[in-house]
Amino acid sequence: MSVPTGLRERKKRATRVALSRAALRLTLELGWDRVTVEGIAAEVDVSARTFFNYFSTKEEAVMADTEDQLDRFVAALTERPAEEPILDAIHHALMDTMEFGDDDAREWVAQFRLARREPSLLPYFMARVHEMERHLVSAIAARTGTDPEHDLYPALVATAAGGAIKAALRVWSDRRSPLPLADLVADALDQLGRGLPEPHRQR
Repeated sequence: MSVPTGLRERKKRATRVALSRAALRLTLELGWDRVTVEGIAAEVDVSARTFFNYFSTKEEAVMADTEDQLDRFVAALTERPAEEPILDAIHHALMDTMEFGDDDAREWVAQFRLARREPSLLPYFMARVHEMERHLVSAIAARTGTDPEHDLYPALVATAAGGAIKAALRVWSDRRSPLPLADLVADALDQLGRGLPEPHRQR
C-alpha cells in the first residue's frame, strides 16, 4: 500500500491508523476477549459504521500494518547496492525499516506476541507475513533478473529468509536468548547465508 498524498486520502489513512492502534492498545490493556468494535470506534471518536469502512473485523484492525513497514522494507531492499549478497541486502533493509532498537515498544512485536497467544489472530498475522513474502519475491526477482512466475530462486530466498526471521522472533519472544532481537535476526540470516552449518555439539 503506497502512502496517500491527497488531503482526503491522508485523513482516511490517519483514521485507519488511529483505529488500528486503538485496537492494539485496548487489546494489550483489557485482553482480547474484552475488546469490541464499538469500544475501538469510541476510542477514536467515530461510529462503529465508520470502523467497518476501514476494517471487516476487529482481528483485521489489530493486525494492520500502520507503519507502512512493507512498503518501506521493499523500497529499502530495492535501494541496496546491486553487488551486495541478497541475504545481506535483506538484513540491512530490515534493520533500516523495522526499527529493532526499542524491541518491546514496536507494534509489530506486540502483534506477533498476540498472534501466538490468541488463535483467532494467527490467520491475520500469517496473511500479513504471506503478503510480505509475496512482495519480497517480486523485489528479489527484480534485483536478480529472475522471473518470479517461473524461477525457483526468488521464492526460495524469500521463504528461507522469512523462516529465519520468524525463528529469531520465536526464540526472542519466548525469552530463550539474552540477545536483542536485532542480533538474533542478524545471526539467523548469517547462519542461513553460510548454509546452516551444524553447531558444535557439547559432550
